[in-house]
Amino acid sequence: MANNYTEFSEMIPCKSKEQQDWLMRELAEAVKDDDGAMYPPCEFTPDGKDVWVYAEDSGDLDVLADVVATFQNVFGVEEPWTLTWAGTCSKPRLGNFGGGGLVAYRGKVSWQDAWDWCAAEVQRLQA
Repeated sequence: MANNYTEFSEMIPCKSKEQQDWLMRELAEAVKDDDGAMYPPCEFTPDGKDVWVYAEDSGDLDVLADVVATFQNVFGVEEPWTLTWAGTCSKPRLGNFGGGGLVAYRGKVSWQDAWDWCAAEVQRLQA
């Protein structure tokens, strides 16, 4: 059996301790499981006044992106935030490797993953 991973590492810049504290609280309880328990979408730790988010095994990119978009809206953050990820597998299984990136800007998130880009490019080339 193979294990699949979603790996990333990025810093969320904060301009104040208030922003950092807000992010730390929101990340700690961003996901609710079927039993009602709350847990984070990824690993995170304060770094100076910023927050480092990362995943060595797997992270929930959708939830993390939502937290960052909300953070931008709550604090009026105007700077874009980007994150790239790798989709890997513990064994060389076909179709189990990829990755992508996202940009959060003014509370909205844009996505691009490797598989979608490849499919669009094949469609463009065959048109």
